Amino acid sequence: TIAKGRGLTVAESGFFARNEPIVGLGMAPAIGNRAFELKTGEVSEALRSQNGFAFVTVTGTEAARVPALYEVKARVRDDVQKTKAVEAARQKATAISAQLKNAGDFAAAAKGAGLEAKTTDLIVRGAALPDIGMSAAVDAVAYTLPQGGVSDPIVTETGAVIVKVLEKQSPTADEVKTGRDAVKNELLNQQKQRFYGSYMTKARERMDIKSN
Repeated sequence: TIAKGRGLTVAESGFFARNEPIVGLGMAPAIGNRAFELKTGEVSEALRSQNGFAFVTVTGTEAARVPALYEVKARVRDDVQKTKAVEAARQKATAISAQLKNAGDFAAAAKGAGLEAKTTDLIVRGAALPDIGMSAAVDAVAYTLPQGGVSDPIVTETGAVIVKVLEKQSPTADEVKTGRDAVKNELLNQQKQRFYGSYMTKARERMDIKSN
């Protein structure tokens, strides 16, 4: 009710396992892990996903079990297809990697290989990338490359990526200070939210609450 009153989208995911895609959010390991830390009825702090920020609350849990084959048949088929697709992407990226590294025109070389190069504006670490979303694996490589550098193939959960860095900008002293303050405030707010959620959970356990 509060979320709808604030104009937020409210959705129920259904049951999901840790490190499994969440309905409405896709692959969001940080959110999935946080959900497994929450007690029933407890609400998380604002959590970052590739689609923005989300608050999650646990409405029910299910004991771990070995599912019947008919329950997971479609998922197994999808997993196999996804695994084969990622491997095919990795093989193709490996085959054209040297060509892209030595090309004078990266975009033209990619097009010649039947691919399309996607260009972003200047972005910060942790930002979503076209067709990739947020990827720690891509970030770890991209932010170590020099300007003009081209990466080896980077395997992600959905395919393979080759990155070329067109431009790099170092933050100014003022930007570093602003970023430090923003991170500090974000961490402080997360701690406040966790404390408040824990306090309210314990308070509900102690109180005899009647809904009229």
